[in-house]
Amino acid sequence: MCIRDSINAEYMGTVLTDRSQGGGVIQPGNIEIMIHRRLLADDARGCKEPLNEKDYDGKGLRERVRHFIVPDETTETPKIFRVEQFWLDQTLDMNFLSSQKTEVEPREVSLGDALKLTELPDLVKLYVTLEEEGSFLVRFHNMDDLNTKSFPPPDFFKAFQSVQETSLSANQLKSEMLARKLSWNQAISNQTVSNAGFTVLRNESSSIDNVTLRPLEIRTFRLSNPSKRST
Repeated sequence: MCIRDSINAEYMGTVLTDRSQGGGVIQPGNIEIMIHRRLLADDARGCKEPLNEKDYDGKGLRERVRHFIVPDETTETPKIFRVEQFWLDQTLDMNFLSSQKTEVEPREVSLGDALKLTELPDLVKLYVTLEEEGSFLVRFHNMDDLNTKSFPPPDFFKAFQSVQETSLSANQLKSEMLARKLSWNQAISNQTVSNAGFTVLRNESSSIDNVTLRPLEIRTFRLSNPSKRST
């Protein structure tokens, strides 16, 4: 969430959170964020019961959150808060496993291993979701709000028999989505404006030979290999 200096528009302040939270600018120059809501009595706002969730120890539920205040300039390319957000979203989780084995057994290279070796341009995030047995959803997200990123598909794409680009929600192929896209005309100040003039702002390419991401764009691909089990 950002606020900008009303006197000097080049300066702005951003609050980054480590999870989804509601917030707003209720008064000029002030950012309010709702960390937790706890009530001991019904406030007649729909729940019809007190919002008094308790933790494991019987005390009121406590939220342990982190907030990062990032001063920035609107002229920065890319914005500092975009860089901070990129790394904040990818913090490392440490996991430990006890074992009596002294030697590591060899194993086949899995998709997870291939992802670790994947190199992407700066500020491009990679999301991988297991959709079903032998099928994955792969999303590339350009978090740079000013620059377009272009790069060849990662090598792990070659391990799958089928690679198809889909809509963002992955409920249809991108080619089908573009075929169903509505054409509209709108009258503005006695002029007819068509959506054809705005296609330059959309990435309608379905080419997989090269992945191009416009600023803040997300592209989704379905990778399937029915003959192999996912690892």
